[in-house]
Amino acid sequence: MKYSGLLAPDWTGYTSLEAMDLARIPGAQQLLLLAGRRELQARGLPGLDWSCCGIYRVRVNGGGLEAELAAEPDTGYYREPVQGFDPWSGLEELAEWLGGELAERIVNPFSWNPLTPAILRGLDMGPPGCIYYADWDVSLAFKLPPPMRASRIVKCSRSRRGETTSIDVNGFHIDVRAHRMAGGIYGLEHGDCHGYFYQGALYLEGECALELRSPYYDHKVTILYPGSLYTTRIIGSPHTIGPVPAVSVGLWRGISLASRHGLTITIGKGRVGVDVRGSLRIAASGPKATYRLLLEDLLDWRPIKAPEDGYGNTRSSGSAFTFTGWVEDSMVFSAYNPSPEPGVVDVRLPMNGSECLIEGPLGSDRIPVDGDFVRVPVPAGFIGLAYIRLRKSRLLDRIRMGRLRSR
Repeated sequence: MKYSGLLAPDWTGYTSLEAMDLARIPGAQQLLLLAGRRELQARGLPGLDWSCCGIYRVRVNGGGLEAELAAEPDTGYYREPVQGFDPWSGLEELAEWLGGELAERIVNPFSWNPLTPAILRGLDMGPPGCIYYADWDVSLAFKLPPPMRASRIVKCSRSRRGETTSIDVNGFHIDVRAHRMAGGIYGLEHGDCHGYFYQGALYLEGECALELRSPYYDHKVTILYPGSLYTTRIIGSPHTIGPVPAVSVGLWRGISLASRHGLTITIGKGRVGVDVRGSLRIAASGPKATYRLLLEDLLDWRPIKAPEDGYGNTRSSGSAFTFTGWVEDSMVFSAYNPSPEPGVVDVRLPMNGSECLIEGPLGSDRIPVDGDFVRVPVPAGFIGLAYIRLRKSRLLDRIRMGRLRSR
């Protein structure tokens, strides 16, 4: 099975790391199993049955006692950033296969409503409610269509620089200059770093060295690894973590941060320093948002030719389910859940399906499809793909499905 290029995030390149480097990455077991490797020889470690989530096991040095951590986790492991992904060509191919009238639209390939703004570069068009900022030649979309649905393209409202204020995300005050724009959006500037803020979420890009004033003396920190989340506590004196792809910081309230380029944070009493070169997304949420934020940062938005009613619908609980391709007659979704709890995804297809094949670290499994509906379980720590085959319908079936979708 070909995983590279369809997984999102695509961590498969990490399997080429040295054995000891892999042993310091929680959740690397799933990557090894996807690559067909059930054994790892790592000098300096005892024989272990290295497991993740109680499900995925790799024998280290011949096996032995069961362990969740084979070595002290590497808190600066993100030396090989994962690649972005492009679902747009697959969605356009699917649209042609489905037939019907197509037009330029914005489609949400995620199984959730994005937490941070969609950036459309070099365009003054976007979904309804978008804002065009001429200084940086981008359109900002904060109100995107529901999962797998489509929205029409309109001329974005123009925005001008307004009064300056400060911003706060879930109790964390961020040291940037913020000027009011249209629609409750703020433009952000801090040296060579600039971006946007709206309703508790922000996007920044450039060389960003930020200072966040925290309400806490000690902090709970959760780091995103390929197949799991790892939580530690930072008490008192400053401690640096990174580069990592995504992290959540807080105590009773928290924020999540993610960057496709990797970010470094320095945490001390009452402060969180953030350094990144590239893009940065921050949202008011806990650890489960970290991997969704990373996926949002891996996607470059653009309009595509799509049907008016989109491609069905998806809804996920405790996982990230993302359309990543169209292979022959099957919709391909990347399923990702590094959290310790299982998740489930409900998928409403654009027409009746015939079968759903799940490919993951433990092999393949088939899930029943009920007409145009399929419920996909996503176990804790899962990394894999769902292939959902569509059944080419007759004209009367298409009319019936169109009526059902419009209800």
